[in-house]
Amino acid sequence: MTDVTISVRVDKKLHKKMKEMDEVNWSAVIRHAIEMKAYNHPRFVEMLKASKEIDRMRERYGKNKGKTGTEIIREWRDKRQ
Repeated sequence: MTDVTISVRVDKKLHKKMKEMDEVNWSAVIRHAIEMKAYNHPRFVEMLKASKEIDRMRERYGKNKGKTGTEIIREWRDKRQ
């Protein structure tokens, strides 16, 4: 994985406070906050749910049943009606 660098602006008062807490790894704090926000975003959560559903369908209707993706989709659509 290739990392990229981003910049974050903070006001002088906050920067001074951060400097006083030199034991804190601010890069790690910010990185963690961004990860938590991104991974809890509704779109990400929905994509994760869809991915799990696809995996479940693959296990259930995988190659061992001999059905194509089109046949599986048609079967699911018919079940909804």
